[in-house]
Parts: sequence; structure tokens; C-alpha cells
Amino acid sequence: RKYITSLYFVYATMTTVGYGDVAGTTVREKLFSVWNMVVGSFLFGVILGTVPKIIHNRAEAVSRYQTLETNVKEYLQEHKVPAELRGRILQYYEYRFPHRRRHDLHKMIRELPRSIQEDLS
Repeated sequence: RKYITSLYFVYATMTTVGYGDVAGTTVREKLFSVWNMVVGSFLFGVILGTVPKIIHNRAEAVSRYQTLETNVKEYLQEHKVPAELRGRILQYYEYRFPHRRRHDLHKMIRELPRSIQEDLS
């Protein structure tokens, strides 16, 4: 019984749930509270650990897009692609970018709609 009360006190302190007016009085209530605090702490840790990963993935996606944009623009300039077609190609990749992982220039050209590929030839 004292062990449960000690455990309850430790988890209430660690999770900053506080001691409040409503507290577990029976062993069952204290165990229930401790269980909820443990689960809450775990979920908080998982959520807190996920945020940096989301931010990193977003920064990585932006970097990939910037590389893609640079490569495509260089390719279009080197091949002297007309402005109208250049605009269509860039719009296409802006639309497609969120779903792409890696960008290979030749693969990107092959993935263009056939009508744009024909205009590019």
C-alpha cells in the first residue's frame, strides 16, 4: 500500500499532473492514476520525439525541391527549350514534387506527359 502511494507521488511529480483536490484514495484509484500518467508520459515522449523528425523531413523536402528546380532549369536552358514549354514543365514538377523521393534528371524527363516529351524533342 505504501509502495503504491509512493509510486503515485513520484509519477504525479514527474508528469506535473499535480496533487489537486481530486486524488486517488484507494489502491485501485492510485494504480489507475499511475497507469494513466505512465501512458500519458509515453505518448508525450512519442509526440515530442516526432516533431523534430517532421521538421527534418520538411527541410529535406525543401532542399530536394530546390535541387530539382535548379537541375530542371539548367537542363531547359542548355537545350534552349521555348519559354511556354519551359513553364509547362516547371508547373508539372511543382505539382508532382510532394510525391517524389529522389529526382533523376533523365527519369524526370521520361515521366513528363507524352505531349510535353514530344514538344521537348
